Amino acid sequence: SLCSIEEFKHLDRDIQGSAKRWKKFVESECPEKEKLPQEWKSKTSLQRLCMMRTLRPDRMTYAVRDFVEEKLGSEYVMGRSLDFAASFEESSAATPMFFILSPGVDPLKDVEKHGKKMDYTFDNKNLHNVSLGQGQEVIAEQALDLAARKGHWVILQVQHTLTKSIQPQHIEFSYSRVHNDAFHTNLFYF
Repeated sequence: SLCSIEEFKHLDRDIQGSAKRWKKFVESECPEKEKLPQEWKSKTSLQRLCMMRTLRPDRMTYAVRDFVEEKLGSEYVMGRSLDFAASFEESSAATPMFFILSPGVDPLKDVEKHGKKMDYTFDNKNLHNVSLGQGQEVIAEQALDLAARKGHWVILQVQHTLTKSIQPQHIEFSYSRVHNDAFHTNLFYF
């Protein structure tokens, strides 16, 4: 336990003895931005991370981001925008694009924008978007079959977090569907 480390000795007793002060911290919407109660506010940034991991593990992503920004600078936490057009040029029907997303990132807008330039749109019914899961695999297979024959674009969205394993059958079936059949050279899937 964290309390077995010298720097955190008596943390458990302080939490019990000053429950109101700790409750404010623990129940805060953004505890990583809050000052720790009493003498704990003088802890180093790394020690704060250890305490955050113990008290609010759900906020570790944000706490680590703040830590990196404090220690290395904001350029290490700023999101970089994808040059979708350049990535698209490197892809083909045989080399799909995969995006692993983080909060606030939505490559769908980039796909739609680039597709519009090339006349691939939902309105033209040559751009298809399927969120996999709960029986959507059949719809995805139909979209891939149509796209392989006619040269459409298909976006397959796997709705999982990185803390869970991505279901390999979702990606596997889509990749093998295209590679086991003849496909149109304009087919793209993301």
